[in-house]
This record gives sequence, structure tokens and C-alpha cells, in this order.
Amino acid sequence: MSPYLHIFVSLMVLISFTPSSASSLNRFEREPYLQNYTHEGAMHLMFTVKHPTQVRAYYGNNEASLSLCSSDLMVRKDHDLVLKYLKPDIEYFYRIEAYDEKRGWLPLHEDLKSFVTPNHLPFNREFSAWILGDPGTYKAVEFQKMFKKTQLNVFSAMKNFEHDLPDMVFTLGNNAYPNGSYQDFDRAFFNVYGSVMQKVPFYPIFGKHDFGNVDEKQVYSVSCPEPKGVFFDLFHLPEEGDAGGIASKTEAYYSVDYRSVHFVVLDTMGLQCNLEEMVNWLDKDLATVPDEKWTIIMSHHPITERFFKNSKKLEHIFQDVENKYKSRLMKIIDKYKVDFMISGHYHRYQRTFPLIKGDIRSSFNIRVSEANAARYERGEGTIFMIAGTSGSAWENNKLDKARLTSFVSYKPGGIIIKASPHIFKLFYIGEGQEILDQIKIINTYKQI
Repeated sequence: MSPYLHIFVSLMVLISFTPSSASSLNRFEREPYLQNYTHEGAMHLMFTVKHPTQVRAYYGNNEASLSLCSSDLMVRKDHDLVLKYLKPDIEYFYRIEAYDEKRGWLPLHEDLKSFVTPNHLPFNREFSAWILGDPGTYKAVEFQKMFKKTQLNVFSAMKNFEHDLPDMVFTLGNNAYPNGSYQDFDRAFFNVYGSVMQKVPFYPIFGKHDFGNVDEKQVYSVSCPEPKGVFFDLFHLPEEGDAGGIASKTEAYYSVDYRSVHFVVLDTMGLQCNLEEMVNWLDKDLATVPDEKWTIIMSHHPITERFFKNSKKLEHIFQDVENKYKSRLMKIIDKYKVDFMISGHYHRYQRTFPLIKGDIRSSFNIRVSEANAARYERGEGTIFMIAGTSGSAWENNKLDKARLTSFVSYKPGGIIIKASPHIFKLFYIGEGQEILDQIKIINTYKQI
């Protein structure tokens, strides 16, 4: 061997063992993302590596001293590390390492990653939440002609409107078209929202296209009788009541209590077998919410009867089950004076007047403006909304404006909520960062 070749080979061996290139043995197949920040100060850090291995994360609020550690010693690709003992409103730094049989523990990334912990305790401080409806159209063939960049444009508009990250993000289902496979989720969800998911917890709803396609014999996830499959593998949702509210004991439906708002996520994909358990849990959960708190119920399928004219029935369940669900849910909504019910499934934006017992008071629709800047006082009724428009939207001539509808838009967009104890503001933001609709509600509850 020539001396030059010997030097070259020696140099390559040396480089291959330097710390900066150690992570080349393994890489992230799915970058780290945050899930379910609990009231006890724990955060789930989820990610996927290219090759099955053990992993660990060192973390702390001092870049120079990562004193805490969470590990997963199971040899696998998908990992869910629980970062404990977190304090609110603190920036935490972390480094993830993977185990190599020949060389020991090696870093999976060169630079430290970080996030700022949410803070659910300051009840009086305003916070921001985003709601994305049926967003996962990116790269889906059936949406490419008209909505190729709609999902990206809506998300960009929301970020530019806020100039800051929200405290949390919810979805309304249909997160990954066409069928909710791992590939669909990677290209339509994680590739789009991954940069924000590294900083902010996402709380998704299980939708029709996350389930799959029975006709094509592609069923990737089910929510009932037991949540399992791709969707429930990818997310860690608060089934134990650890984010507030009553434990549901299932990731299919759950609640999140954050400052002045109590959020509830329902599962309309599993109504055929979970109806009784879910509505009974909902009744108990809402009974624990103080009167001064805003309450928002979210679901993939909306309540369609009477509110949204000519909307078709839920195609995956029997009519008697659907009728029972709607009847039971309306009674609970009126019983606890729920402020909003927001759903997806239909690719348009539609908002009702505040409704009590499913209708408007006789003079209410006369005195309330139908302009896209509605102002109400709390207690005037529940506002029902459809907003499955964060990936596409179109006008359907068969869906005429119903008598109870205050505002309709067929333009794509996403919802931004800004809530404090006294004032609740909701903005519907279009692709061009324009405000397509906005609501302001004054909380007149006397004990605030």
C-alpha cells in the first residue's frame, strides 16, 4: 500500500469514529415531536429511528448540564420517551442517543433540540390554540389539481397571523389522506407540521380517512372496541385525565383543560360500539368544569340535523345509533351550556347563531348581525361550527344555507382561538392571511 493511500485510509477511519459523524449509524426516520403535556409536568417525546435500537434522552433547562434522563431499552424503531419533572414556562434542551453494539451510546443529532413547556395554571392569562380541519390533503392525488398547496398555504397563513407559536393545536380528523397509512401520515402530516410539532403538543381527532378504505380493503386504524392501528401508534393522547378532566380510559375520546378553556374531543368513528360509554363519560367530565370556564366540544362528524341543511347522515353507522347520539349529545350540551361545538368532515366553513335547545330565540336572529364579526354575550346559546377546510374547500350547491346558519364560507382556512376568562375570540384565517370570519364573546359570569 502506498504511503498516501495508507494516510487516506487512516484518515477515513479516524473520521468515521468522530462524535460528529457517530449518528450516521442511525438516523431519525420520523423527527421528534411532542405529545400530551400533563398537569403533573410530564411530556411525551415521540420519534422513529431508521434501525431498531435502544434509545435515551438527556434533558434539562441548562444547555451545559442535561441532568435528567429518560430511556427506552426496548430494541425497536418507534419510541415514546416520557420527560418528567418539567416546570411550566421553561425552555428545556435535550439530546437523544441510540445504542450501537460496537460503539456504545451515540448521539442521533448534532445540535441540541429544545421546547418551552406550556403553563396551564395562570387562569387569567390569554392563550392561543389552533384548530385544523381535515388538513391532510398534501400529496393526495384527488386534491392535487385544485388544492395542491392549500394545506401549506393555510398553515403558513396561521403562523404569519400569529407571529408566534400557539400553546396547542387540535385537528378535526382526516389528518392523512387518502387512507391514514404510515406513508400518508409522513407525507401529509409530519412533513407539513413537523417543525411546529417539535415545539407544541398536537391533539388530533380520529377521522374517516385516518381509518382507511373498506372498499379497497385498506383499514389502518380503528377506535372501538379498542383503539389500535397507525393513528393510535403515532399519537399519545390523554386517556388518564392527565391533561385535565375525567379519565376516559381510551385515546379515542378525551379532554384537555387549559387555563380558562375546557376542550373535549369526541369519537364519531366508533359510535357503533362506544356510544353509551362516551356520552356517560362526557356527562361526568363536563360536570367537573367550573361555570366560569369556556367549554368547547370537538368531533370529526358534525351534528347535522336541523343545523346544517341537507348534510347527509353518518355513512358508517346505523340511523338509530346516529339519532340516539345526537339526542343524548344535545341534552348534555344544553345541560352544561357548552359554548362551542366544532366539527370537520365537510369541506366548508359554517357557523350557526347561538342555539338553545337546537333553536334561536324568537327575536335573536333579528338583532344579531350576520356580518363576519359577530359579537355575543356568554349564555345566549351554543354555537355549532363546521370547519373541515384546512386542506381544501369547495361550494356545494345542494348545501343551501340553513335557517340557523349565521355565516358560511367556501374558502380554505383554519381556526385560531384566543381565550381569557373575560373574552373569547375566534378567528377564521384564510390562505391569504385574511380574516374570513371572527367571533367575540363576552363572559358575564359574575364570580370572575
